[in-house]
Amino acid sequence: MAEEEEPPIQYYEIIKHKTISKRGRWWTLLTLLKDTEKDQTFLSIYKFQKRTNKSTDEKYWAKHSSFRINNIKHAQTLVESLKDLMDTWEE
Repeated sequence: MAEEEEPPIQYYEIIKHKTISKRGRWWTLLTLLKDTEKDQTFLSIYKFQKRTNKSTDEKYWAKHSSFRINNIKHAQTLVESLKDLMDTWEE
């Protein structure tokens, strides 16, 4: 199994990351990050799009969007809500 590519996240220390989906020009991943200036750890969901620099033809990942979860209680609520909605979805 190939080692997973390091996400192009600036400003924060990457503690751990997991790819949710990586298809074609899109990469969605869940990350555990640390803001070293504020000494805060948080979760973030990123969506990157593969782009090409027109002058050099170099390919790179550009952030398309992100969603930050600052509080562990909010993360737990999000997980419970996802499970509840998935149960309804399966019905």
